[in-house]
Amino acid sequence: METINGEWIMKGCDPSDPEALHSSTELISLIHTIGFLPLFSNSIPGFSVEERVPSYHWWTGDTTADPWEWRIILSRDPSIAYGKFFNKSAGFVAKDFFPTFANYRRNGYDFDSLFEDELASYRAKKIMDVFELDDERKNYHGHTDGFVWTAASVGNILKNEEYTGALVTHKSESTGPGCKREFFHKGDWRIVEGTHEAIVTKEVFVEVQKMTRKVGMRPAVQKGFFRCGYCGRALNNQNLKTCSMRCRRGKLSDDTACAKVSLKNVKAMDCVLKAIKQKIRTYMDAEERRKAGWADNDPQKEIQSVQKIIEKEKTSWMKLYDKYADGKMSREDFLQYKRKYDDRVKRLKQRLETAEMLKRQMKADEGEDAGRFEEVLETTELTQEIMNVFIDHVDVFDGDRIHIHWKFDPEG
Repeated sequence: METINGEWIMKGCDPSDPEALHSSTELISLIHTIGFLPLFSNSIPGFSVEERVPSYHWWTGDTTADPWEWRIILSRDPSIAYGKFFNKSAGFVAKDFFPTFANYRRNGYDFDSLFEDELASYRAKKIMDVFELDDERKNYHGHTDGFVWTAASVGNILKNEEYTGALVTHKSESTGPGCKREFFHKGDWRIVEGTHEAIVTKEVFVEVQKMTRKVGMRPAVQKGFFRCGYCGRALNNQNLKTCSMRCRRGKLSDDTACAKVSLKNVKAMDCVLKAIKQKIRTYMDAEERRKAGWADNDPQKEIQSVQKIIEKEKTSWMKLYDKYADGKMSREDFLQYKRKYDDRVKRLKQRLETAEMLKRQMKADEGEDAGRFEEVLETTELTQEIMNVFIDHVDVFDGDRIHIHWKFDPEG
């Protein structure tokens, strides 16, 4: 897969190619035969699913032909492992081949030795501990040999939907190496139920989310979004009695303006969410007015009109050239006509480029944000994902005054 002018270009193959894949069943058979296979093209030519499937089958949503849909089918197959195994790129590994594959990836280490030599993270160790749990090893207190459940580890499991047996993807995306990741709204996540064995039932997961939302003690967004408007410091978690955020500097000295900075969590979230909704409505109203202005100037009609004129110019030019080639026109007259022709075609191509750019802009704007904006307008709870999209940070002053620094500003 290559990125050209911001667009993904799939390499693909001819459907008549003897190595072409035509179904998920054929892909499973191939993986079991060779052991492993990356999803996208890499440094080894021809060694990927991408290069064994016609490019026009990708992202069609057809489960019989679309490799992007095949990965969901294969992730449910207990004999196939699917993940980012190949330099942070997705691919498949056959279960029978996985021990050899893992051994090579770990450079001969088993996981315990890898962790002891500080070559594996503590997060990876916690994951391995969860999957190695054996009910027969549990003692009366729910502990296991070498592993102790903590409130934090249990809380993390109960808040993570993947432990219900679901595959959760499309949480964030990076446009390229070194680029800042874009985090998507939870409504845009791709969730596939029943891809692996569940540790937490769906009912328990849903109930826990309801219970944690009711507590309302901590801000629903990460630290740093709410800052003191006087000193710029991030507000601390909250006063446990009043459920409010305060400036830490104000705790040290009552003589500073920071000492008066205090805002209740619920009030802060409600004010910010209300402001975001107002911004969205302003933006959507402006878009409606802009599209109404486009109605009398359809870029598609302009494109078709200019293309016809260019074709006529080319036809006239060919006749003129034939006349010159037959000796019926002097070189001076021919060059004079050529300069006029080049000038006309140049202006026409500029018109065509402008119309095509306007068409692309209109197409990109149509419905791109509508679904997400409608969801935000209907929501009653400010989330981390919403803050990431719309807001850089919020300054809080005394008297419950706030100033929002926007990422998304329809007026700007």
